[in-house]
Amino acid sequence: MKLLYFLILFALAAGGCEKKQTTDEVHEAFTQPLQGRWMNDLDKALTEAQKSKKPLIVMISEPDCRWCIKMKKGALSDPRVQKQLERYLLVRIRRSDRVQSSKIESFDGKIPSFFLLSPKGEVVDAIVGYYKPDDFLGYLQEITEELK
Repeated sequence: MKLLYFLILFALAAGGCEKKQTTDEVHEAFTQPLQGRWMNDLDKALTEAQKSKKPLIVMISEPDCRWCIKMKKGALSDPRVQKQLERYLLVRIRRSDRVQSSKIESFDGKIPSFFLLSPKGEVVDAIVGYYKPDDFLGYLQEITEELK
């Protein structure tokens, strides 16, 4: 009985020593470089886009998605990519937020997904998946040229 009591106490003490990050904390940490720029309400972003005449890039992801995390740590943290993203309004939506994610009609549930929207809210282009920084930068440069 004493052994059982000791094991329970040990398990409780060991479990309390390490604070695990929540998926929200992980999600926020990986988007830190662009933290102040991401919006999470598509309607508000579209209103802003119409005023500013800026296109939008909408990222649909989940905080615990392995490939979304890799994208945030890699391409989205690259200073060259961040420089290109200055031309856009940025919107981050969770796939699990059905109210927001259903507003992108062509979204099929795969993440990470990126949608380029015109200031009027029309989907101009979309890509799905993880991209290395150079590849994502090339994509951004290509669509920026097409929008001119």
